This record gives sequence, structure tokens and C-alpha cells, in this order.
Amino acid sequence: MNSYLGSFIKFLDDNKLIEFSMLKQDTEDGFNNRLKAQKYVYLAQNNFELDLGYEFTKYKFGPYSPQLTEDYFGINFYENQDENNDLYNLVVSTEEDFNFGILPLPETFNKNGFLEIVSGKDVSWLEVATTILHKSKWYDKCGKLLDMVSLSKPKYNRGYIKQVLDELTLKELMACQ
Repeated sequence: MNSYLGSFIKFLDDNKLIEFSMLKQDTEDGFNNRLKAQKYVYLAQNNFELDLGYEFTKYKFGPYSPQLTEDYFGINFYENQDENNDLYNLVVSTEEDFNFGILPLPETFNKNGFLEIVSGKDVSWLEVATTILHKSKWYDKCGKLLDMVSLSKPKYNRGYIKQVLDELTLKELMACQ
């Protein structure tokens, strides 16, 4: 596990991108927070120079890291919060307890650029955007990429996928021909 995960999760919570307390909830809100956490880590790691070291594979809802799920499900926030519900003392429960500490996020991480891209985006946008970015490794032609994402995401119409693709291209998160 990367020692910056706790810092990044706190960054997401502080910026109201996820609700940390919902990660372990067995509800739709809990699922959506876990899904968003996966997508934010993918974006930060692959497009905003935050090296968290997670590997992602293809999954129903876009790129997915089983190790990331294991790491944030191991976050034991019940036993290690102070009376102010402080997230600074997170402990991850795995085979042994790792104390995150809260390290400042590396200066290489483009926080402002990241927030500019993801602020106000919903789960659908994150799913489509990360799927596009993940598949862009194999398809450099915009038309082919659009076709492949449309096939893998039939619940989203082609126009919406094209809109997200255009936004990612405009924001220079990817380039296709």
C-alpha cells in the first residue's frame, strides 16, 4: 500500500468528492463512494502525477484495482478517530497495522488541475471518463475508441460518451486522432 493513500482519501473527503464515512456502508451511497474513490485514484495516478502504485484492470464499471479496495476497506476509522471525528490518525488493518500518518501529498500532484477536472462530476462521468482513458492505451483513433467504449458501456448513449471524450481531449488528458 502506498503511504499517500490516507492523504489522498482525506484530500477527497476534504474537497467533498467522497464521503469517507460512507466507504464501508453496504448501501448505494456506499457503493458510489467506493466507485468514486477507485476512479479518483485512477485519474490522480494516471493523469495528475500522484504515484500511488495501484494496478487497474478492466471491470464492469471501468478501471478497478482490487488492491485499492483491500486497502481502503482496511481503513479502521472507528477505532482511530479522535473526539472531533478527525481523519488524521487513520490506521489500515491488514496483516499488520500500518499507520498512514498523514503525509503531505507530493508537490508533483497537480491538485488544482485534478479538482478542475473532477469537481461537479457525477459517478456516470467518472465511469465513462476513466473507461475512455483506460482504453485509450490501446486505441489511438477517436472513432475506434468511441466505438469500443460505446460497446463496453451500453447504458450510456454514444453522444454522452463523445461529450466526455471531447472534454478529456480538450483538457489534454488524452489525445486521439
